[in-house]
Amino acid sequence: ESIQLGVPKITKFAQELKNRGLTLPYLPITIEEFKELLHG
Repeated sequence: ESIQLGVPKITKFAQELKNRGLTLPYLPITIEEFKELLHG
């Protein structure tokens, strides 16, 4: 099974993506929500 990222780590990653111009609906974001954004 895949390793789950912790909330602080995925939030930091999401913040870095936001800094690069990718708009996320809100922070913090869970790994499940992030996967849903990536895959639709």
